[in-house]
Amino acid sequence: MSVKHGIITNKDIARHLDAIAKQRNVCCVDDFRKIRMSDTISEDADVVWVIGTPRRTTTAIWQRAQMLFGNAEEPLSYEIDIETGTYKDPRLQSIYEEDAIYSLTEIILKAELERLTDRRIVLIAGVPLPNITNRPETAIFDWEDFEIADGLDKLPEIIAIRERFEQERENLTADSSREEVQRVLGCSQRQANRVLQRLRGGNIPRKTFREQILALLTNGEKKTAEITATIDGHPEAIQHELTRLVESNEIVRIRRGVYALPTPKQ
Repeated sequence: MSVKHGIITNKDIARHLDAIAKQRNVCCVDDFRKIRMSDTISEDADVVWVIGTPRRTTTAIWQRAQMLFGNAEEPLSYEIDIETGTYKDPRLQSIYEEDAIYSLTEIILKAELERLTDRRIVLIAGVPLPNITNRPETAIFDWEDFEIADGLDKLPEIIAIRERFEQERENLTADSSREEVQRVLGCSQRQANRVLQRLRGGNIPRKTFREQILALLTNGEKKTAEITATIDGHPEAIQHELTRLVESNEIVRIRRGVYALPTPKQ
C-alpha cells in the first residue's frame, strides 16, 4: 500500500508546491491558515509534514508588544536579525514564539495521533513544543540524520545510533581504553592516544573538528560529503559538530547539506 503524505506549510511555500501536490502519494498541501479554520487534518495522510513556523503578521506582533511592554522603561526594538529571522528584542521574540507554539500545538492536536495510531508527523520548525517535542516517543533529528537514513523508514534507527555514540562520547574518561576511544570517535590510534593524554592531563595541541571545519570553509562553501571526507574522524561525529556550529552561528547552512562561513556584516 502506498504511503500518503500531507503537507502543511505557510502560504508562500505552498504556492511553490504545485508539482509536489500532483504526485500520486501526496493527498493534500494546505497552508497554516486553512488548517486553523478546519476541525481536523485529512485522514488520508499517513505522514503529515509540518514545514516552517506559522507567525502573526508583523503589525499584530508589534501591537501585542505595545500592549504588554509599551510603558516599559526600556524602549521596544522592532529590528529583526536578517540571518536568523528572529527579533533582536527578546520581548518581541517571546510573543512570536508563544504564538507559533500555540499554532503548531493546535495543528498536532488536529492530527488526532491518539486515534490514528499509524499516522506520523514530521515537524520541521524552529521552536520546541512543550509536552510534545520532549516526549520519549518523539524523535529529534536534523537533515544529516535524514540524509544518512535516506528517508523516514530507517530514520529512528539512525537517530538511535547517533544518540548512542553521543552518549558514549560523553562517557569517555581518563580510564577509557584506547580501543574504546577509537571505536566511539572513529579515529586513528594516534588520535585516540592524544585524546586520552588530554583526558589524563596532558597538554598536546590537537586540531578540533571545529578548527578543521572553519579552515575548510575559508575556501568557500562545502558539501557534507566533502567535509567528512577531508576531516579525519567518524562521519557522525563530524556531522554532529556541523549541527553545533550552525546552532552557535559560527557557520551557516546555506541549503540542505551545504555549509559556509557567515557573510561578514557591512
